[in-house]
Amino acid sequence: MAICYFAVLLHILVNFALMLISGFYSGCKCSLYKCAVFAGFNCFLNWLFSILCFQPISGFFISLLICFLCSYLTFYKTVHCFCGVSIYILFQVLISMLSDQFDASGFANLIIIALCVLGIIKLSNQRGKNEKDVDIEIRYADKCVRFRALVDTGNFLVDPITGHSAIIAGADIGKRLLSLTQRQISEPVSAMETNKQLGFRLIPFKTIGCANGMLLAYKFEDVCVGEVKGSRLVAFAPNGLNGEHGYYALTGGNV
Repeated sequence: MAICYFAVLLHILVNFALMLISGFYSGCKCSLYKCAVFAGFNCFLNWLFSILCFQPISGFFISLLICFLCSYLTFYKTVHCFCGVSIYILFQVLISMLSDQFDASGFANLIIIALCVLGIIKLSNQRGKNEKDVDIEIRYADKCVRFRALVDTGNFLVDPITGHSAIIAGADIGKRLLSLTQRQISEPVSAMETNKQLGFRLIPFKTIGCANGMLLAYKFEDVCVGEVKGSRLVAFAPNGLNGEHGYYALTGGNV
């Protein structure tokens, strides 16, 4: 009985590690709690269907379906959801090829795989320090928008009041969160004159080909940049940053 409990615990730990590494390489940022819950749920469903299913072929496809379901629920509403699902399923298929029963060789294979995954996670942490992009989540009223941003060390746009770096987001983000029109974003001075809502600001900027200009910005109180939460000023660019290259915003080097 103790061996059986050990096997279940080991499978949960391996699934948990695979969730983390799949999320990292796919760009899906998920909480440890969420990964742990669905890692355990994955093991429970596999145990349940192993009792109900006696045909190896159908059992294999059911296992794949379980992997898809649990990984999809884990990475749900993230930018690269299906990429994370695919990586997780590939890991699970590899494990099923190496170990398909609770015997000595199966335990040895699972332990080796778990150690390898932990090593990859450690290397991933080193890689993560040099990441060029970051996930951003903004909550406003009853709306929530998640998108990917490029970490641009050349972005020196700052909040003129606090001096903190500002996020430059595409016009689509402003439309989804604040129901701004393209004209309001393109003509920020006019928009400020007609819109007296608190929180809006004008931010001056300079760039190549443009001596000076203004961007319409809004101070959001609930913004998560990577793992850092707090209030941030978000400026809306009238052109570009439409997700064509996978990015919907730019942050400064200090995120």
